[in-house]
Amino acid sequence: MDIAGWQNERTQAGNAPTTIKNALRIISQVYQLAATEWGMEGCVTPSAGSRCREAGRRVSAASSRARKSAF
Repeated sequence: MDIAGWQNERTQAGNAPTTIKNALRIISQVYQLAATEWGMEGCVTPSAGSRCREAGRRVSAASSRARKSAF
């Protein structure tokens, strides 16, 4: 499973970073369940080490002004 490619596709499609992160959590939980509950010890979460990009993170106007005034 190409997690990085999937993340890039979702980002380019306009999905919010939180939406992508939530989907990655579900994928990770399924792999953990398979390893612990179903005895599939060889299952390794494909999203391990994958990080969501925060560049698209929304910032409120108030926090943006606060950051600017700090400098």
